[in-house]
Amino acid sequence: SSSSPASASASTVSGMIRSLMNIAYVYKISGDYPKALAFYGKALDLHDKMSHHGDVHDSISLYSQIGMVYDHLAKYPKALNLHRKALEIYHKMSSQHSSSSSSSSSSSSSSSSSLAWSPSAMELYQHVGMGHYRVGQYRQALFYYEKAME
Repeated sequence: SSSSPASASASTVSGMIRSLMNIAYVYKISGDYPKALAFYGKALDLHDKMSHHGDVHDSISLYSQIGMVYDHLAKYPKALNLHRKALEIYHKMSSQHSSSSSSSSSSSSSSSSSLAWSPSAMELYQHVGMGHYRVGQYRQALFYYEKAME
């Protein structure tokens, strides 16, 4: 069977991305960070190839989860950049949703049966705050921790 991303439907590709994310997540929680990064990387590559069909929640989750792996590896500057990227995508999504219909407020529930985790705004701000804290940028850490409480 031909299962190349180019010939697959958007829903099939989305399922493949979520499966890769779930495998990566299991490796992450098992402490096998190199394998987690490999599977998150495959998911991100596939997501980027299908970016016009990609689920924005998958983008946010991918960057946040990869950032968390780098946190576990004590590669804090890299982790911070990834957490900031997740937050940036979240803000873009939020501004697009607020400028379009307000009926899309439950769109994140579609991935509830998946291990692929979609972080809340509070969690994204907390991760960015922790990233700044870990690289010694305490004022920025406070700013993001306070934003998480809004």
